[in-house]
Amino acid sequence: MGLALLGQSPVALAQEPVQPQPVQPQPVQPQPVQPQPVQPQPVQPQPVESAQPESAQPSVESPASPPSSEPARARPRTPPKPAVVAKAEAGAKGSRGPDRGTRPRYHHAPIDDQLWRELVPSTVLMQLTTGQRVCVYVTEVTSDEVFYEGVEGGRKHVKRSAITALHENSWECDEKSIVPKKEWARAGVAAGLALAGINTALATTYTAVEDMAPYQYALFGIALTLAPPPMVWAAGRSAAWDLRVSGIGWARWAGWGFYAVSVAGLGMWVVGDLGQVDALSYRGNALWPAAAGLVSTVLFSVNALRARKELQAVRARDAEPPDRAAKTGVQQLGFSVAPMRMGARTHGFSFGVSGRF
Repeated sequence: MGLALLGQSPVALAQEPVQPQPVQPQPVQPQPVQPQPVQPQPVQPQPVESAQPESAQPSVESPASPPSSEPARARPRTPPKPAVVAKAEAGAKGSRGPDRGTRPRYHHAPIDDQLWRELVPSTVLMQLTTGQRVCVYVTEVTSDEVFYEGVEGGRKHVKRSAITALHENSWECDEKSIVPKKEWARAGVAAGLALAGINTALATTYTAVEDMAPYQYALFGIALTLAPPPMVWAAGRSAAWDLRVSGIGWARWAGWGFYAVSVAGLGMWVVGDLGQVDALSYRGNALWPAAAGLVSTVLFSVNALRARKELQAVRARDAEPPDRAAKTGVQQLGFSVAPMRMGARTHGFSFGVSGRF
């Protein structure tokens, strides 16, 4: 066909129509789009005022404080607050804790938390390691301290380890009681024995001197016969308000017996000599009541001095720290004697000493 076309004239080629060839569309394959990674732009932080305390390290951007060459010190740890064991409510001044009666009670250290809960709030007598005995109103107790209000007012506190003893319902802290708050046994014994001795001397003089009028002896004899024994008894009682002090019971009973005899004899003297009753008026009727009063005063004095000694012993025990008080009983010595027998015969005795040396 190509040769035929070459043999034709150009006119004939121009007259022959050209048939267009259909174009077949080529399918377009979509190309996958690869996502381009986005590079994050660095954000410059804006300077913000630090909320740290002054002890923190200064910022590098601050030109006023150059960096220190010393290493940073660690912040000290704040010790934990002591736990509250018991605390009185606000406005509870003068109130008492759980009802524990009015009988005095004595507690030696260490004092546990349960007892403190029962005592708060209340007024107690505290014995301290310094030897002081103070009446306080306890308001709060922690694991380490005791907070209280003193007699002069104001909130105070003391370490629990400094308290060696507590007294509930102590007579020393009873403001409404007329009982003296101090022990005066020794002074009372001295005064009572002196007055009873003077009375005995006056009665002896009245008996020996026949011209002495009864009223001359009555001016002082009646008072000196009646006063000394009860005064010495009261002096001994001032040391025995502590229930741990007992004194000598038989001495007190015997003292009251002789005092009753003395009072009866004095009454007979008043009726016989002052009342001029001849049946009761005789020589020596004033001497034996005075002597009975002197014996009564001596017996009350023995009881008072013994009570004072016991009171000093219990107060010294109250002031002892717990560790020393626990060793007190161990260091005491004991003595024993036992017969040495062989069969039915005794061949001697054995003597032993026990204790901690």
